[in-house]
Amino acid sequence: MATVQQVYDRVSSVLLEPNGLTLGVYTDAQFLLDVWQVVGDFMQRTGLLRFLVNLNVTAGTSSIGYPDYAMDVQEVLYDDRYLRRESGTSLDNLQWQWKNTTSSRPERWHEDRLPVKTVQIQPKPTITGGVVLASTPFYGTISSTSGAATIEFTAATPLYGAIASYSSSVYVEVPGRMLGTIGGMVSSAMNATLLSTLRPMVNSFALTDTIDFLPDSFLGYIAYGVLAKVFSRDGETRDQAREQYCTARFEEGISLATVISDESQQEEP
Repeated sequence: MATVQQVYDRVSSVLLEPNGLTLGVYTDAQFLLDVWQVVGDFMQRTGLLRFLVNLNVTAGTSSIGYPDYAMDVQEVLYDDRYLRRESGTSLDNLQWQWKNTTSSRPERWHEDRLPVKTVQIQPKPTITGGVVLASTPFYGTISSTSGAATIEFTAATPLYGAIASYSSSVYVEVPGRMLGTIGGMVSSAMNATLLSTLRPMVNSFALTDTIDFLPDSFLGYIAYGVLAKVFSRDGETRDQAREQYCTARFEEGISLATVISDESQQEEP
């Protein structure tokens, strides 16, 4: 797994500070901010990691907010069925008073002309999707599931215990340590599912952090992206020729990762 320290070592070596950024021309704090932004840009543009997030749907409400760690929304499903992507303009021309129409099954979605981190499904659903909330702490284990199920777990407090067993298609992804109780479960049935790219799970990096989901083979391209930022800044590090070269190499990495990502998605059954 690629680490922030590996990128740091490459960047400091290029800047002729092999023992670390000690001269103050380019600081550790600037590096940590730059590498976080570069990794986020890389993951968003390449779609190297795409994931599903289930969101509760409320009857009579078409707008749905989604979490910060989801970046580009590529597809939206309702009740496990794909919705057609539209724009606000096309919806204006498609149906009279489309914002007020309701149906038990939405057919389309859009994200333009909306607040940040929001999608809208149309027609408005008439059914509220199922959510299981914990009114009291859960102690013990989830013993089993039966039948087809896609469930997202939201931890309100740390999780204690374990999932003892499961049956059928159940997928659980935990970005951090499992300590505490299950705060809620959102099923994909009668709810919205978003296919999105994933940004770094943390809001900032430390040198000791690993860069989750980034293959080691792309580590050098992240370093090029950071160096492009370094050489583009006004000051002692500004170097237009080296900025252009590092930018070109970073774009090369994005093109390569995008091709791999697209091929992987096409091979999925």
